[in-house]
Amino acid sequence: MTAGSTLAVVKAGLKTRWEARAGLSGIPVSLGIPPHALTQSAIWFESARADDEIDDMRGGSKQVTEEFTLDLVIQALDQDTDSAADTKIVSLLAEIQADLAEDPTVGGVVNWVVLDGWEHALGWWQGRWHARLDVDLRVRAHLDVP
Repeated sequence: MTAGSTLAVVKAGLKTRWEARAGLSGIPVSLGIPPHALTQSAIWFESARADDEIDDMRGGSKQVTEEFTLDLVIQALDQDTDSAADTKIVSLLAEIQADLAEDPTVGGVVNWVVLDGWEHALGWWQGRWHARLDVDLRVRAHLDVP
């Protein structure tokens, strides 16, 4: 990959894989906050942040190391019980974990994508239970400088 960022390629690659994954069947996957975010279960990417400087780009260097955190939202809406909402959200997380374990390089685009933590929320709204996980995906790649 040439210098810039792998951000768009990583998001698109994961979206394509997760849309085809049997365990995520019927769960829409979006590159950003979808218009249906408040009405159905879904997975989407939110913000991304690089928390380090690209400090290994020196004179004569032809490669840059990129590391960033990509925020992923997994939500399960409209469940009958609090337990059902938690069970659903955990099953969706397990599918994401299994996919990353099978190919953490996203088809060779990056060195790795790993799950680096998550936050959970569970609530009652309009007579139904809803669960949400805010997941941190950590990405590392080497970029070639032209």
